[in-house]
Amino acid sequence: MTFVFPRRAPCDGEMPTHQLEMLKACETGDIGKLKGLFSAANLSEINTATQLGIDFIPRSGPPATSALLYSAVTHNRPEILQFLLKTYPNACIASDVLLGSRYANPDLPTLKVLHSHDPSIVNYGMQQTDGMDYLLLDYCRDGDPQLAGYLLDNGADPNAEEFPALNFCPLQIAINSGQPPSLINKLIECGAKVSVMEVTYAIRKQRMDILELVLSHCQWRAYRQSPRKKMKEVLQKARETGNMELIALVKNQTRKAKKEMSCWQFWN
Repeated sequence: MTFVFPRRAPCDGEMPTHQLEMLKACETGDIGKLKGLFSAANLSEINTATQLGIDFIPRSGPPATSALLYSAVTHNRPEILQFLLKTYPNACIASDVLLGSRYANPDLPTLKVLHSHDPSIVNYGMQQTDGMDYLLLDYCRDGDPQLAGYLLDNGADPNAEEFPALNFCPLQIAINSGQPPSLINKLIECGAKVSVMEVTYAIRKQRMDILELVLSHCQWRAYRQSPRKKMKEVLQKARETGNMELIALVKNQTRKAKKEMSCWQFWN
């Protein structure tokens, strides 16, 4: 995810010492000190800071809410984050700044706190030049599979496309990125569509640990006019690898698929 700081809002001077101390407490996880600083701050002036840019410096009171949240999220301080979101119950976390920075340091407890505040973030997408960059796609690409699994368990779309014209979806990215079979299986269980494209990726990467799984779930019938032609193409891709074990597996699975398809066509 690409993180871009918002434009600095006009302000006078540098950040006051007490604001720096509050941000430092968020970074270090010193909840006691942060609560004390909040008690001492002029809370009557926080409203104007809640929705301002992360680098806006209020003249008094606490730092901008977005700056406090950013410090807690990027340093994986779930207890601090929970306190801040309780203090600012209307804070908006569905932003590139918070969720983008959140990706920089994956941490499941932090993600759980963010999700409890706004369940819709499981399908949050950051606008890119050619499409949307979803959290699930990024966790499938580089992140901890536990995080991707958590998003899926809580309603993330397993077929969300990063660039619709190219059909890059979570399952393809997870296969290409070498994610473990547990996540591949999780994606399929949650409804990820398995096409020839996913099978081809698994063959090219010689993913023997997941190849049988994706072959057995491939939706051959979706290619109504030429399912057997698609199977031949897949087998040819397997032969190109020169991996005899892989070739034998693909032969066996496509043979099973042809038999099942013949039975299905007979009864339908």
